[in-house]
Amino acid sequence: MSLGNRAWLVDNSELTFLDDCMNELMAFAARSPALSLAFVGIACAWVIWEVSRMRRGFRGLNNNEVSHWINRKDALVIDLSANNEFLKGHIPGAVNLAASELNASESKSLKKDRPVVVYDRDGREAERAAATLKRLGFSEVAFLDGGYDGWVRESLPIAKGR
Repeated sequence: MSLGNRAWLVDNSELTFLDDCMNELMAFAARSPALSLAFVGIACAWVIWEVSRMRRGFRGLNNNEVSHWINRKDALVIDLSANNEFLKGHIPGAVNLAASELNASESKSLKKDRPVVVYDRDGREAERAAATLKRLGFSEVAFLDGGYDGWVRESLPIAKGR
């Protein structure tokens, strides 16, 4: 069994199909270089985006994952909403901190080795807050994808008041 000839891995009809596809792809690239370059550029940008997203040290969680973090990991849940919005409704056990309070002096009272989930009403500000917490040295940080609105849409438990 020679490793130099890998034709034994697939039959000839598959090789012919792959060869035809490659020829068509090359012909398309020759006929439409601008579209081909655009496709390659978009593909490269997507790969770079995904790699940087994986390396940032935090991630977005869906509602089920947040429930798991709360119940199994005893995660600290931080609601970034304005105080009046927090009083109207929040995830049970959440603490209310404004995004501007997530600086070095305010976060000193929080345990940095405890998992943290941050969320806001619609999910727009939470990702930035998660990055701030990670920069401040918190070990396990995540944000709720979809925010509180997504939590309510799925009829998950909420608390009102303090």
